[in-house]
Amino acid sequence: MTGPTDRESTTSSPDPRPASRAARLQRDRLTVVLYLQLCVFGFTMYGFSPSIPLLADDRNLADAVAALHSTGLAVGAMAAGWTTARTAVRWGRTRVQAAALLTLAGAVAAYCTGPWLWSTLLAAVVIGGAGNVIVNITAAALSDHHGPFAPAAMSEANGISAGVGMLAPLVLGAATLLPGGWRLGLWLNVPLAIGTWWVCRRQKLPPASPAPRDPGTRGRRFSTEFWSAWALFLACSGFEMCMVVWASEELRVHARLSQSTATMGITLMLIGMVAGRLYGTRLAQRWPTGRLLVCSLALALTGFAGFWFLTGPGALAGIFVCGLGMSLHFPLAVSRGLAAAEGSTDRAMSLFALGQGLAAGLGPFTLSAVAAVSGIHLAFLAGPALLAAALVLALKLAATDQPVNRTAPRP
Repeated sequence: MTGPTDRESTTSSPDPRPASRAARLQRDRLTVVLYLQLCVFGFTMYGFSPSIPLLADDRNLADAVAALHSTGLAVGAMAAGWTTARTAVRWGRTRVQAAALLTLAGAVAAYCTGPWLWSTLLAAVVIGGAGNVIVNITAAALSDHHGPFAPAAMSEANGISAGVGMLAPLVLGAATLLPGGWRLGLWLNVPLAIGTWWVCRRQKLPPASPAPRDPGTRGRRFSTEFWSAWALFLACSGFEMCMVVWASEELRVHARLSQSTATMGITLMLIGMVAGRLYGTRLAQRWPTGRLLVCSLALALTGFAGFWFLTGPGALAGIFVCGLGMSLHFPLAVSRGLAAAEGSTDRAMSLFALGQGLAAGLGPFTLSAVAAVSGIHLAFLAGPALLAAALVLALKLAATDQPVNRTAPRP
């Protein structure tokens, strides 16, 4: 069986070569462990966002004050971006990932039981930090472990994580009918994180790679290919966060749908993202990442046009297609950037975490500020502007795609 950790199965090219028809992604125990750890992040984050308005109702908080918890997540994500690479090199990915899982469990417990606003805000920051450490470690380890198969592995991992995460709002909603309220649903994250740590505790992750210090290399500077992938990721993340936070409002105001139907529209978008990522695992083994990014961005723009121009069922169909297109932006942009990092995958992933934190903190806030002046419908025109910028970068990356490798890696 082909070993995904073989040195000969990796490439220093900016574009990880897609697997040939004779070779396929090998899902070994380490792969399953990383997938499981990413599912903890998905279930926690998809459950945390809908808990914010429920917390606001319990504590009689103003919407703007309650929204600070989302800002706390973004602050935690940026903190994770600054620290994950250094801690992974110093302490090892296995220890850092274990600490992140246990810290996440403790932070969720503190969020559910915190009696004061400052305590829940602090818990939100820790949840964002620990959760993004899990994402950073997982993405870097998958990239190092699978080499040219990394785009397929990341697409599949994020698809499974999002699929598990979609259950979280349902669990939260069901918990509101129980005597303990919505907190019972969020509490499930605690045994889930601890149980995952216990199951995975004996599995060693690939060691982190420190930045090269050879004077003959480019040192700590990343290539233009990396920064193009990073900028593309930043634009796509900003668009995704705006859609997740404000798309239901656009469906309600412009598409003239009821609040419940508009909320269902977000679920349709998430279903599209899950389906796209799972099927994208097959596509990523056959096509270069640059070409796939161009196609996925074009599909997202097409879906957004239906979402923005149409009303009723047409708008719902548009947001589903938009979700299909959005599905590959994160895994493909990240895998392309990590492939261009020349071995410094942990430091590169930390920069992606910083970008995601910036997008989560600034994207929805900026759109809401514009909407206060021009209305939500016109404010959403920022969406295609972000996608258009990402498309230009994707075309640039596609120009450096390598031809598909038609020979299988050596056993």
